[in-house]
Amino acid sequence: MNIRTTSFIFSLMLFSGCTPSALQMANNEADAASKAIPQKININTPFDAIQAKDALSKGNRKITGILYHRLDITGRDEMGWPASPLIKNQPFKNASLSLFPESPAIVAFEKMFSEQQSTMKKWYTNPPSIFNQQPQTKLFLLPPGVVDYGIEVKTDDFGRYTFNNLKPGRYYLYTAGWKTGTYNKDVYAGSSQYSDGTGLYGVQGTAQHTRAVPVNYKTYLVYSEFVDVTSGSAAIDSRMQVDYNEMSIQYDK
Repeated sequence: MNIRTTSFIFSLMLFSGCTPSALQMANNEADAASKAIPQKININTPFDAIQAKDALSKGNRKITGILYHRLDITGRDEMGWPASPLIKNQPFKNASLSLFPESPAIVAFEKMFSEQQSTMKKWYTNPPSIFNQQPQTKLFLLPPGVVDYGIEVKTDDFGRYTFNNLKPGRYYLYTAGWKTGTYNKDVYAGSSQYSDGTGLYGVQGTAQHTRAVPVNYKTYLVYSEFVDVTSGSAAIDSRMQVDYNEMSIQYDK
């Protein structure tokens, strides 16, 4: 069970003013675990393979961009404005980025995905309470054939990418992947008594001690965007965001 789910269960206990039985705790934990397993939802919007194939026929336009993220040292997304000067744009290098021609199925997918992201983000970023219960995670399945009509490129060591030979039109960019890291956190390491003198003016007290311990994080990031290509080329600011629908987001504390 992840930390966020555990904190919700105990907040619910405190709010209700009672201590649940072992059976109630087991039911709460089972409910949280079941909601962490994605509910599969089929997108039944018709898909026109011929139209998609034509949209990917050779043209003279291109899309360029830089895929990056702005996670702080603890693996959390920096969302402040103005942006913190302490957090730098970090390239998402050697990542696979996919491009698909716009279609009703893709539009339906992005709409459902964005709504689910919003729901999960509210749960993750607000204090757990009886009014902020854990939502069901969801996995949206595209109609057969959609992913067969796409183009994939790799970002370079600086997060840069290019899609060449595109026709004018509207395209959908998508990628996702893990970012892991380690940082040091000060934790309580005991206390000791001290004295810096004797007599009337002596000062005595208790000193609190900490020690640095390594902390690991694992964050799932996603980037998705519709891009219009008309004349020339389109330069895209491709910032990845935390995927709040991915229940494996975990911070060791």
